[in-house]
Amino acid sequence: MRLNVPKPVITLLTSAAAQGCALVIGHIFWNHGFALVLAVMAAAAGAAACGFLLRMRPEILALNILMPFAAITAFDAGFIAQYGAWFLTLTCFMALLFAPTIYSGVPYYPTHRKVYDEIRKLLPVNKAFHFIDLGCGDGRLLAYLASHFPIATFSGCELSPLAWAFAKMRCLQYGSRVNIQFKDLWSTEITKADFIYNFLAPPVMPRLWMKLSVEAKPGSTLISNAFEFPVQADKVVSFVDDTRSSLYIYNKHQ
Repeated sequence: MRLNVPKPVITLLTSAAAQGCALVIGHIFWNHGFALVLAVMAAAAGAAACGFLLRMRPEILALNILMPFAAITAFDAGFIAQYGAWFLTLTCFMALLFAPTIYSGVPYYPTHRKVYDEIRKLLPVNKAFHFIDLGCGDGRLLAYLASHFPIATFSGCELSPLAWAFAKMRCLQYGSRVNIQFKDLWSTEITKADFIYNFLAPPVMPRLWMKLSVEAKPGSTLISNAFEFPVQADKVVSFVDDTRSSLYIYNKHQ
């Protein structure tokens, strides 16, 4: 049986495997500089591929590429041996945050704060509506919108246990107006939504468009951050600042 593994998953797993190999080789064969250099460069290449695929901002991309070198430096300096408990805690934290990527094909990458205002401008004032965030992360966008639209309702789905817990706590103050569900976007109910937002990854966009085409109600608005659906958008809002992104707006006509 052939598995259709999304490219983001492949690049993330490749990067993680390369970094793991770099750590092992660096620990066991520290004096063999050539092997170490190859391992670290492979890890950096995997991280770079992941960053370019996800269109990361330059500073985040640079940090992603430098992580393998930082890990080797930490081993060499005895940092991990000295602070093993903290390192284990951080590893568990990252696993809870990013492990769902293996299943979903979409890594945790929150919406940029500067995009919030543009999304807010697309929503009606003094009118009740329902807004869904497919992959809401830690719930910051939903909390922001809920604070600006007191008669609207909001919901979000999230598969990362840690991000879901943060989102639940962040949105408690809005009571029943904001519903955060621990589930994947494919099983999320969207038929009653007036606005459906996503910030995902290129490989899932065709499948998501099929779901939205069938399940989204006529008259609803679909908002995609950074990545286009396989059809022409009705409107595009581009950013000229450091977000280097665009919002693609689609109106569901039928």
